[in-house]
Amino acid sequence: METINYGYQADKDIYHAWNGEHFLFSLDSCLRIAELECPDAFRDSLDKPVVDLLVSLPANAATLKAGGVSVLFVSLYRPFNAQDPRYVQFIEAGGLLICHKRFCNANGEELPSIVLNNPYAAMAAFRRLGKYMKSVYVVPTISITGSIGKSTATALLCGIFKKRFKVFSTSGNRNISSFFTKDMYKSYGLPYDFHIQETGGGAPRVVEVSAEVLNSDAYCITTVRPVHINAYKTLSGIMHDKVSFDRVASKTNKMDLFGVVNIDEDIIRDYSYEHRIVTCGITHTEADYVAHSIRQNGRWLELVVDHAGKSAELKVNMPGLHNAYNVLIAYAMAAEWGFSDSEIQEGLFAFPKENKDPRRQNLTEIAGRLIYLDCFNVSFDSILSCMETLNNIEVREGARRIAILNGAKALGAELYSENFETGLKLGRYHVDKFIIVGASTDAPRELVSEEGDSHALYEGVLRSARNASVSYCTSAADAARELIEFSRPGDVILFKGVTAKPMHTFLTSIADIAFGSYYSSSVPNLPKKRFKTEDYKGFYISDIGGINLSEFVNKSSYKQELLTVPTLIDKKPVFRLGKRLYSNMGFSEVDTGLSVQNIGDEAFYGCKRLKKLTLPLNVIYLSQEAFASCTDLEEAIMQGVEHIESGAFRGCSNLRRVELPECCATIEDDAFEGCPNLTIKAKPRTYAERWAKQHGIPLL
Repeated sequence: METINYGYQADKDIYHAWNGEHFLFSLDSCLRIAELECPDAFRDSLDKPVVDLLVSLPANAATLKAGGVSVLFVSLYRPFNAQDPRYVQFIEAGGLLICHKRFCNANGEELPSIVLNNPYAAMAAFRRLGKYMKSVYVVPTISITGSIGKSTATALLCGIFKKRFKVFSTSGNRNISSFFTKDMYKSYGLPYDFHIQETGGGAPRVVEVSAEVLNSDAYCITTVRPVHINAYKTLSGIMHDKVSFDRVASKTNKMDLFGVVNIDEDIIRDYSYEHRIVTCGITHTEADYVAHSIRQNGRWLELVVDHAGKSAELKVNMPGLHNAYNVLIAYAMAAEWGFSDSEIQEGLFAFPKENKDPRRQNLTEIAGRLIYLDCFNVSFDSILSCMETLNNIEVREGARRIAILNGAKALGAELYSENFETGLKLGRYHVDKFIIVGASTDAPRELVSEEGDSHALYEGVLRSARNASVSYCTSAADAARELIEFSRPGDVILFKGVTAKPMHTFLTSIADIAFGSYYSSSVPNLPKKRFKTEDYKGFYISDIGGINLSEFVNKSSYKQELLTVPTLIDKKPVFRLGKRLYSNMGFSEVDTGLSVQNIGDEAFYGCKRLKKLTLPLNVIYLSQEAFASCTDLEEAIMQGVEHIESGAFRGCSNLRRVELPECCATIEDDAFEGCPNLTIKAKPRTYAERWAKQHGIPLL
């Protein structure tokens, strides 16, 4: 690759937007770069800094950041509701709105804003800010796109490249130009010396406009599948957008650009590229990088990659044979940038840390069950690959395999037939129980298209899975009940589906209700109904049907010996006690109520006067350090706890007696670290008894 001058480019910063460490626009420079005229009402604010660069309405549009101007570019990526009163609140609070609509106050008077002539002009202006930042602060950039696999490939690459570089990469599926440009404004610059960016989109030109902003040095195409084909119309239309990095670079004469592509897909292999491509394949052994000997060994995906007469044996803590393509692509890209095999393998070991979304590619134990979560996007290939992985995970004698699935979406006229045919294929796998979740049979077609035609999948499974129990559920609560009644410790449970709007937390909520976990909290834009009472702040999650208590308002002034946790608030059950909710308080007894299932991270951390703890049957999950450093705690009786996370009782130095129930099925190794005088009471031949013996803890 030719030598490129990386870092701050002073000659490009004609509007002086760089402050020596990061970007900070004045309102004047922001509007000049975006090629917008300043409204008269903001003329006196041109020298003020832009303290918030927004592409979606803030939660509290009436209270904006002080010390400068908040600027909101209206994005049409999400549905635009011109009747949302927060637009008026935003302007009246002093924010500058850039939109294709005019807004008036309660008296019918037009409010000051920048009104553009078409719905797409605001985002075109916003992209100019992104292009400017990328031209002023130049770092080598790799972009990853594809129909499926791009988030996983991005996480793998970040793990590898962080061995040498300080890597900037947006998280949480923020993979369109408006989102990553906003993130760049918040933190781009020193000390980053590399940019790895996932890019996606559900409509024509979404990847293309990202390519125009990023001006990448290299790119990956993982797959091209009929995901969002209802918007793109044809597979060729999807490919045209995914290969934008090659096409956009041709316009800028960036001759050193190269792409790493998966040539096992015909449409990717047969494309006429303008720039050098590095090919990857499993079935096409003529590729530059070829993977083989692929197997799932417990939690480890293992494979061998051949390149230029050499072989590299790789392993990564990740479920799913289909992920071999993502590992192969990450290996090829890293090798092309000069990383050694040992560096690449070490980087692959970082995948669990880089995979910031626990809904994706997550294999973990909960309440004695091995839970395989892959809940974001659904395609037929990924469903079948997950089923193949489920079949390849060894289970002990008598344990069962359970698959919780929902159908694929956004397939236009093929929505029913494709889901039905996939259901027919599911009968080939050894599964003891299918739980298919989705909309009711009388749901509007628009909703079914958005959520996935799960009922078509169900009809196919019913016909083909003759040796399995098959259920169809339209609520998380019903599916959780099916799971509770059917599953037991030792089972392997696959959750495979989409948890995007309008399903929101649906699939992950099933696990939460059944086992007391809290995966639903990882869903971006979680639909929360917030509340505040005299004693608590928190939010209600409809899919779980329960409340998370996030703040105890009277914490500092609470003087009573007995702390009583409410069972209901506004006729809704309390599901979880949030992080550090009661930490460092001075009560000596606690009543956790009749509805709490999950005690969150450090919820009772440092409650030093707490002496005896009795957790009723409803409390089934203790999160990390839930009762850590409760130094006066002497006895803990747990009547229904099924899962105890890392450090739950760490540092409880006076803890002498713990009573564990027969249903307890997972205790992490360091749950009772720093409890030197601990003894455990457990029934014979139970998991708790075996765990105590294995860890050298005396039994009562």
